[in-house]
Amino acid sequence: MARGTVKWFEDVEGFGLVAADDGGPDLYIGSGDVAAHDSVLAEGDRVEFEVIVDIKGPHARHVRILSDAIVAS
Repeated sequence: MARGTVKWFEDVEGFGLVAADDGGPDLYIGSGDVAAHDSVLAEGDRVEFEVIVDIKGPHARHVRILSDAIVAS
C-alpha cells in the first residue's frame, strides 16, 4: 500500500487529488475509491491507498484515512 497526503478533495463533486509520498505524479481520487464510503476526505489528510493504472492512467483506489497512531509509526 502506498501513502500520501490529500492535496484537495471536492466533496460535492466527489473527486480530488493525493500527493504520493514517493514523489510520483498526483493521483486522482474519486468518492467511490474511498474505502469507508461515509468518510469525507479533506486537504492535509494522511491516507493509505492502492495505485491502479488503467486506460485513464494512474489513480488511487481503496483510499483510507490513517489514524494519528499509524502516521506516527
